[in-house]
Amino acid sequence: MNSRTRPLRNSLKVNHHGDGFVSVTVRLPESLLNAYAHFLEALSDFFFAADRQAHIDWLKSRREKDARYQLEAKQAREQFARLVLESFDRHNAPGLSRFELLKRIAADLRVIKHPWRKYEIIRKTLVEAGLGGRPGRPRREVRK
Repeated sequence: MNSRTRPLRNSLKVNHHGDGFVSVTVRLPESLLNAYAHFLEALSDFFFAADRQAHIDWLKSRREKDARYQLEAKQAREQFARLVLESFDRHNAPGLSRFELLKRIAADLRVIKHPWRKYEIIRKTLVEAGLGGRPGRPRREVRK
């Protein structure tokens, strides 16, 4: 008896070959061969399109995450710059060497266990804020 929900039940044969492999044989009437081939092609196209769409969705979510991470990184840099500039304003005194000033700023950051407490990073932040170089010495002009 052939069920309407499973028309190929008696025509389908599965052989186990070992090592996790099987072969599937489908017996069809000749009149259904063309329709079955079109069905397999459509199924293949469907899975290709589904895979493509999944990849596109992954790329979109990745772009959104990257934008969010860039925003968080920018906010972290701005917060660090505020900390450095506040410390600079507290410790900047006449007669204090640049190195001593950097040491004091680094010590303030070390107290709060900030991960960016290195002299190079502090100096770069001060330069970006327009407070770089040594006091009393003009900056060199960049030759073009």
